[in-house]
Amino acid sequence: GPVAPPQPATDVDLAHPRSEWETEAQLAAAAEAEGGNLMVYSSMSTDDLEADLSAFQTAYPSVHPEYYRASGDTVIQKALTESQANRQIADVYESQAFEIHRLMQTGLLDPFVAPESDAYPDGAKDANGFWTVDRITLVVIGYNSDLVDPEELPGSWEDLPDARWSGQSGIE
Repeated sequence: GPVAPPQPATDVDLAHPRSEWETEAQLAAAAEAEGGNLMVYSSMSTDDLEADLSAFQTAYPSVHPEYYRASGDTVIQKALTESQANRQIADVYESQAFEIHRLMQTGLLDPFVAPESDAYPDGAKDANGFWTVDRITLVVIGYNSDLVDPEELPGSWEDLPDARWSGQSGIE
């Protein structure tokens, strides 16, 4: 039958996050019982994603990973559209912090704390188990040195809305 739409993340009991599995082996067994497929929605580069899923397949041969890869915004829009249609296709969402936060706000994520997250500093994981950093994307400001003197460069992200840069900057 139809799946009930997700509840907002505010309905999650953060003091006692839901977890149906005590170990990774139980999680893998549950995936196998559901048909052995794992669907990952990701904005990671295809080469990196395929390498990660190949390593996963080696570690869990009874679980067969598949993926949908697109830009972070497209991945999240797909997830939200499916949710509105009462469909939950993805098992794992992998994207940048902003997109994952949007999924948290809509209630599409359940907390899961992998044992490996203990090795991560507090700023690299959600205190309630909704996410753990799996990659770091460096964001830099680039400029055309023929058009802009180094002394004129913005000193921070907050300087970019200045009228001086109107129509001359972009973020992707």
